[in-house]
Amino acid sequence: MTRRIARNLRLCRGRLPVILAVSFCLLAAACSASGSGSGSGSGSVAKSATVTFAEQAGANPNYIFPVTPAADCSVANYMNLIYLMYRPVYWWGTGSNAGVNYNLSLATQPAYSNGGKTVTIHLKPYKWSDGTPVTARDIVLWMNLVKANKSDFCNYIPGELPDNITAYSAVNASTFQITFSRHYSEQWLLGNELSLLIPLPQQVWDRTSAGGAVGNFDTTAAGAKKVFSFLNGQAQDMNTFASNPLWKVVDGPWKLQNFTTTGQATFVPNPAYSGPRTGHVGKLVELPFTSEAAEYNALRAGDVDYGYLPATDAAQKGTLTGMGYTVDPWYTWAISFEWLNFSNPKVGAIFDQLYVRQAFQEMINEQQLIKDVFEGYATPTNGPVPTTPLTTLASPLERHPYYPYNPTKAQQLLTSNGWSKNAQGTLQCTSPGTGQGHCGAGIARGEQMNFSLLIPSGVQELTSEAEVFKSVAAGAGVTIGIQQQPADTVEGLAVPCNHSTGAGCSWDMINWGTPSLFFIPPTYPTGDFDFHSGAPLNAAGYTSATNDADILNTDLQSGTGPMYTWEDFMVKQQPVLWLPNNAYQISLVKNTLHGANAQSVYAAITPEDWYVTN
Repeated sequence: MTRRIARNLRLCRGRLPVILAVSFCLLAAACSASGSGSGSGSGSVAKSATVTFAEQAGANPNYIFPVTPAADCSVANYMNLIYLMYRPVYWWGTGSNAGVNYNLSLATQPAYSNGGKTVTIHLKPYKWSDGTPVTARDIVLWMNLVKANKSDFCNYIPGELPDNITAYSAVNASTFQITFSRHYSEQWLLGNELSLLIPLPQQVWDRTSAGGAVGNFDTTAAGAKKVFSFLNGQAQDMNTFASNPLWKVVDGPWKLQNFTTTGQATFVPNPAYSGPRTGHVGKLVELPFTSEAAEYNALRAGDVDYGYLPATDAAQKGTLTGMGYTVDPWYTWAISFEWLNFSNPKVGAIFDQLYVRQAFQEMINEQQLIKDVFEGYATPTNGPVPTTPLTTLASPLERHPYYPYNPTKAQQLLTSNGWSKNAQGTLQCTSPGTGQGHCGAGIARGEQMNFSLLIPSGVQELTSEAEVFKSVAAGAGVTIGIQQQPADTVEGLAVPCNHSTGAGCSWDMINWGTPSLFFIPPTYPTGDFDFHSGAPLNAAGYTSATNDADILNTDLQSGTGPMYTWEDFMVKQQPVLWLPNNAYQISLVKNTLHGANAQSVYAAITPEDWYVTN
């Protein structure tokens, strides 16, 4: 299993990630209809074909309501269920291209006024499946529910939406207007605030009980809490996902025909869908798997049209291409890294030294890990902004490793700062104090470079990656003990860490197995969520006044300048250890299935653009 196990399972952006439940904490994007598993389509088109799609092992959809609590904020829920039926106001991505896709968005480009604080959104003429128009009132319902239940909304960040909004309203049926408390960067607003908006069918959902009448209950805080409580309760009853009248009213291209408690979902086209549809799939069946081995066996049996090859079986790709599959690695817009616990009372002072973080990064050979551990299906992480696909948001400095692999230099850097090897070959502080040639503030004489690295168990790539790091570090005099625990246990050990007191911060280093993904909003890669002091996903307690000020500037100012200033600072400061970002999955697509190979960097699927040839 690959590093996708985490934010594939929970992309919670408003809280710390819960692995095997996920971070990202993630936003949507589109796969274009061009191409096919085998290149260009040939043969006659099957007008109502059934297509089977493999859900990632252990990552089955289990929640359906678009105002999603933290415990249910996952890629599986959003990309494989919610977004197929309920479309966000702004859809992100076109295949491998990052950015907003206005063709698939429910609204045209937003207009800014009032010094940039007021945003006006004009909806396109979409309809719900019951024939009712999608209106600005439907966005107001979403806003009212989020505002009254923000602590239960997985994308809530204190000080941001809805806290930074002074007013919002339905100007008319097709126009929604929202005013913020200050001027923000238009890039940040679109990617991290407006990208959250999802119209909800007010004519059906604005109720407080299954048998109760529909009203305007959401217009008061008390009423909005009752509406949310009702809908949230309904959304957790997996047995009724396909039968509940609430979920039968959709504005997306698909309707749910059947759903099992194991996560198998069967979709049929929504004939009232108002958006573009270029494909001819008559039924989409998402298949759950308890393990990657089970999914691989289904591929070998020919039971999956669109699946994935486990990285541990990458050598078998020739067998599957011979069976009529095309191998197509799916890369998402993400970064991967390993946390160093600055709040650990024992070793936090060591991690607080820049020269230590630099040396550790110089012990990581990303290119070799990509080749040997990930079979070539990964890309390097050089800093806090993704470089695959490469966009103008990645600074020139970040496009190359700032502290490239050099274990000899790493050891020299440590020994020149007051560390010497003891009889066991582990570096210990022999020159405490501050200044050149000394270990640094808070590090006592005799303190050793002896750390534990905690990783989720059962993930071969993570184990191999950790073992390589351990081996290289040992050569430089740094002892690393690898601890493996179930993913939920890893989270349970890390999350209680109190960065103010150091209580519960006994862990040293953690590789969650969770890339930081820029989808399931937010999509604009600022450091608000991972690196700002006190940020919900700042698991290691990294803090820097300069970093915080730079992040704020990326929120407030448009253009690449503020982004470059922030990310260059982070690249040089090395707050985490950058690691290869492996492919979201190594997709295998039957040569008879076309349109599925334009895989979205935001992990979304658009099966309404797929078709099958005989």
